[in-house]
Amino acid sequence: ALFLAVSAVSMTGLSTVDFTARPWGVHVVTWLLMVFGSPMLMSLIPVCLRLLSMRASSRTAVSTKGLAFFGINTSLEDDSSALRIILFTVGLYWLCSQLLGWFVLALIMHTPDPHVATVWPALFLATSAWHNAGLVIVSLPFQGDRRATPVLFVVILLILGGNTCFPLMLRALINTKLRMARSAHRKHVIRLLLKYPRTCYSHLFPDYATRWLLIVTPSLVMLQILVIGVADLWVSPANDAGDAEIMVGLSPGDRALAIVFQSVSTRTAGFSVLNLELLSAPSAMMMMICMWISVSPVTVLIS
Repeated sequence: ALFLAVSAVSMTGLSTVDFTARPWGVHVVTWLLMVFGSPMLMSLIPVCLRLLSMRASSRTAVSTKGLAFFGINTSLEDDSSALRIILFTVGLYWLCSQLLGWFVLALIMHTPDPHVATVWPALFLATSAWHNAGLVIVSLPFQGDRRATPVLFVVILLILGGNTCFPLMLRALINTKLRMARSAHRKHVIRLLLKYPRTCYSHLFPDYATRWLLIVTPSLVMLQILVIGVADLWVSPANDAGDAEIMVGLSPGDRALAIVFQSVSTRTAGFSVLNLELLSAPSAMMMMICMWISVSPVTVLIS
């Protein structure tokens, strides 16, 4: 129980038991731990504390300049507006993305059989994918299942949107707010956010780092696709050794889907539609390298 609780709240996706066979109460508690342990929500705590500090100091006439943009000469109104924009944008992005993912997954997974639950499994899967937790309460649809492609595609989008591509999406949303802003002051504050992003919020990257992330993320995915495709899909048949054991019984479409999904999921999420015990050594090494690169403190430091 302790191991599973730590695994859920820290988004590692590890379980020492058959998680799908656990009682519904365990699933509910695990879901709550994933939600309240969300790194994206945790990153908003300093934003909230700085806003509260501004409110408290405004009552005592203590200067709070620089609480949003450290070391930059800004007004209290600038700082407060910037922090509220971050809080509102990130909060809505976190909530709406999961709700949309849940709705789409529930539609795809819907079945006319009243004895088969789909709403709760869809919600759990959307939350788990968004937080890159790697836990499911029903097996992911794959071989021979017509729902496999749309379900795994939505899961891929949630995995990327909730983790690796979050800084990309956040900067895009802030830029959209700039284009939609009408007041001069609001435009001024948003331009400050875009010019000095890391002084205000750790996950809002500078322009050069955002461009770098935009290049690196698809490059790492494509590199994994290439390595798995060569090592586990092409090498064995090319040497007249038959299909690679991990690909046995899969149609060409299922193989392509599995390779793409595994390449996106492995770095941070831990979902799998393949038996990784049968993974070739080169593919396993490539995945380990990508997992190391994706470690949050390292990527935040580099950016």
